[in-house]
Amino acid sequence: MTKSDFVYRGKVAFDTPDQNTILEYEKHKYMKGIIPRIKQLEKELKKNKKETIKEKQETFNFLMQTRKNHRTWKFKYENGEVYPKEVSPPDIVCIQYAEPHVIITDWYDENHEWYGMPHLIKSFAEEAYLSYEMGFWYSAIASAINCCEYILKYELLRKINQANKTKADELSKDRYFSLGIFTKKDNDYLKQIKLNKFKRKISYLNDVRVSLYHFNPGRAKKVNRKGTLEIEKKAPISDDMVIPIIAFKVYSIMYDLISSLYNKKMALKYTKEGVKDWMKKRGLKAGEIKI
Repeated sequence: MTKSDFVYRGKVAFDTPDQNTILEYEKHKYMKGIIPRIKQLEKELKKNKKETIKEKQETFNFLMQTRKNHRTWKFKYENGEVYPKEVSPPDIVCIQYAEPHVIITDWYDENHEWYGMPHLIKSFAEEAYLSYEMGFWYSAIASAINCCEYILKYELLRKINQANKTKADELSKDRYFSLGIFTKKDNDYLKQIKLNKFKRKISYLNDVRVSLYHFNPGRAKKVNRKGTLEIEKKAPISDDMVIPIIAFKVYSIMYDLISSLYNKKMALKYTKEGVKDWMKKRGLKAGEIKI
């Protein structure tokens, strides 16, 4: 069982202080906090001193230690769950080529820009994992969401490309072809690539994406409503205790997508497809091949 460093005790209500108390607090903060801060800034501006290598290193070390704390401090919530949870690295065994024969020929017949998406899928997956392990929650979320978006786009384009290369190329350049398109009711894109079971999860990813990276309070409330813990439902999604929970959920969706599409079983299927496509391209039959 995972041990925790802290236990969440729920929402705490505080009495509102009277106006005199508030004013005294503000005066104290002004005299002891703001005025010294102004003087310090004015002093630093006069010096016009450039940051030294030592100061840069100290700042870097401080920030890295802060993030390390965010990753290693464990909080136990009302249902007994502990966050941040541990995750496994993404295991991408094989991503099918846009033209399957490339597994043998090494060259595409055509060279469309979207053919390079597998490289982005792998890179974003790796950075999502590394960011998560370092406690870079926002980076982990962004990388995982980007990875998922590229997976969905690539698999749909690959599907369409089998029947209509022109249509696939045009869709790849459509400015509205984004993660959100897979949540719309006026298309069957997820069904086409046999990922209907991920519909609710993709919707969650899109809500997180829009709320965090496009500042949409309405979508943030949707993310709150989809939470299971009290703090998820009531605190801002950017709260320091909420963001590791969201990071785990987003990373888990990415991990499940990768495990569903790029596992060893699918690698075998993709390899056989590649051989079949190569034979068709070269006009060969299995029994005719000799070395």
